[in-house]
Amino acid sequence: MAMDTERLNECMNRIARGWFQAMPEGQWTSAQLFWAEAGGIIYSSTIAADIDGQPRTVSQPKDVHDALRELREGMAEPGRGTWISVSMSLTPQGVLETNYNWDRRFYWGDQEGFPWAPDTRDGAVDSPSDDQFLAELERFPREPMMIPAWYPRRGLAEQSAGAASTDDATHAVNPDTDARFTEVLASKGALPEDIRPLMDAWGWPGIVESIRNTIAHAIRQVPEELKLALAGEQGDEARAKALVEFRDGVAKGAMASVYRSGSIVAIRLVQEYHAVHGGTLQGVDAFANAAPLEQYREEAAMRPVIELIFSRILAIATTDLSARFGTEIPA
Repeated sequence: MAMDTERLNECMNRIARGWFQAMPEGQWTSAQLFWAEAGGIIYSSTIAADIDGQPRTVSQPKDVHDALRELREGMAEPGRGTWISVSMSLTPQGVLETNYNWDRRFYWGDQEGFPWAPDTRDGAVDSPSDDQFLAELERFPREPMMIPAWYPRRGLAEQSAGAASTDDATHAVNPDTDARFTEVLASKGALPEDIRPLMDAWGWPGIVESIRNTIAHAIRQVPEELKLALAGEQGDEARAKALVEFRDGVAKGAMASVYRSGSIVAIRLVQEYHAVHGGTLQGVDAFANAAPLEQYREEAAMRPVIELIFSRILAIATTDLSARFGTEIPA
């Protein structure tokens, strides 16, 4: 976290002080704040319970909004972005409790289930919009595996210069792509059977995105000799060998992104995998932190984590490339 403890405490004090001063003296028992920012727009709702238990709307002063915005910007982390909303509670005794939301989609409005349920009434439009959420992603970039499965995907292909989306849909190809591989990149990819149920889980849609981004980038960067082989211009045997070499390079490139991410990210990826397919992960609590996974490559407790993630990255790259090139690539 870029923000030091002193600055964080200063922001929290400003929030508590400004909020407390906005409350009616002696006429409330608790108060709840929901605050978010998307596409340059602040979404804020503060409700207090009066002494009879009835809800009352409270208007927050500008300094509270300024402090929350500063807090959000200051807590941004490279590759992880920052939280997308925050829920706070305040007591008459001045106790402030905070819950940051980094991954869950919120919906603004007066609908039942606010802020976590969409407005299902006729004519209702989701707010914030996809464009607003994408604007936040540009402002606070995230590594692909840190982007939640629900997050809007339109525009990610453009950001990655023509990479495929996380589903099997066809997509626009970057105009700089070698004409020999335009059809390959525009065609439908595929996923291993064990990965499909993970496309609604945390982190794994980003892993798939990262792999497909790497494929789209690498296909334009490989040496001409390898391109000739991949295109089948040197015979079937040379093509098969080239596909294995290309696949291995893609897998290593995608894994490099995981190594740069916090160890806690890798641990959670494996936990999500086990939650779907069964299995347990033991002895990794000491490594569940923001330090890069690279730092723990030689730790015995982390080897199962690294091995599972890399094996699935390799399987995803194998299945996807096999579908795109129309030939089975050996594992």
